[in-house]
Amino acid sequence: MNSSASKLLHKYAAYSDTDVRKLKKWWKTLNWMEKTAERKRMEVEMGISSEEAVAEAAAESNAGE
Repeated sequence: MNSSASKLLHKYAAYSDTDVRKLKKWWKTLNWMEKTAERKRMEVEMGISSEEAVAEAAAESNAGE
């Protein structure tokens, strides 16, 4: 699992009051097309646009350097 997926799942777990370990297990059962669809659904549900998510991930990766 890449870091952007992990961060999204952590944010979604906090948003939906779900156990992040259960989300990660579920995430690992999905194929790439299902992951793409679920990622978009989570972003829409939490009110994050794809552009915002990409910009946020880039900012976090730059901050870690």
